[in-house]
Order: sequence, then structure tokens, then C-alpha cells
Amino acid sequence: MKREETLDYNIKAAWHAIARMYNAEAAKFNLTVSVGYILLNIDLEKGTPATKIAPLLGLEARSITRTLRNMEKRALS
Repeated sequence: MKREETLDYNIKAAWHAIARMYNAEAAKFNLTVSVGYILLNIDLEKGTPATKIAPLLGLEARSITRTLRNMEKRALS
């Protein structure tokens, strides 16, 4: 069987194509998909702790602190 015939290969190929599409769209606004997703999940009135956002991205809070710091520097909110 060729690798292109396997289900996992096709799922991974589709996932990468979708990721490239989203990254290209985010780049038009000088963003990344991660930053966009964080922005979508921040409560504009109360704020949202990194400990709540990180699991939505499949990460730990300490993994997004640099991204959040850069977002604050750029006044993204």
C-alpha cells in the first residue's frame, strides 16, 4: 500500500492544508492563528487568565506567556 492511500496520511495532509490556509489569512492582518484564537477567547470586559486560554490551544499557561507579552506590546486586545 502506498502512503498516499492510508487514512492517516490523508488526514494529516488535509490538516496541513487547512493550517496553511488559516496562517495565510492571519498573515494578512499581521497575526498568527494562535494570536487570533487568543483574541477570540479574551473577555474584553474582565480579561481572561492565561490558565483559561492555554488549554483551548492545547498548551500550558507558561507556553503562551511570551505570546501574551508580545500582544500587550502591540496593544492587541
